[in-house]
Amino acid sequence: MYRVPSFIHIYGKKAITNPNLKEISSYLKSLLPKTIIDVRTDLISNFLEPLDSSKKDEAVDSLAEKLAGIRVLDYSKQKLNPEPMYAEIDYERRKILNPDTKSIGVFYDGFELQNIFYSIIGKDERSFS
Repeated sequence: MYRVPSFIHIYGKKAITNPNLKEISSYLKSLLPKTIIDVRTDLISNFLEPLDSSKKDEAVDSLAEKLAGIRVLDYSKQKLNPEPMYAEIDYERRKILNPDTKSIGVFYDGFELQNIFYSIIGKDERSFS
């Protein structure tokens, strides 16, 4: 049997205009009237927002290194980037600090990215209950 979630958080960047996240939120609310549905900033910004300055700097550095490490370097060999260069980490740091910047040509391992995102979602928001 299907269990209706108590909440749904939709994450998106300010720059996203299509799909219209507010319209999607309204549509979901019409289907699931008892569910709390909200549209938030992108996932990483939402994670960093409540942190104080020193913890935010540490979190940005850690995330930047992790993201640089899961870049796909060679698609044919499914090779990741286990030892990212400083410039790659710095690029990720700048992207984290300015999330509206567009990325071109950077691919990440989806499963590893999922693990990183899971680790920054609050424990109280990791399930549907």
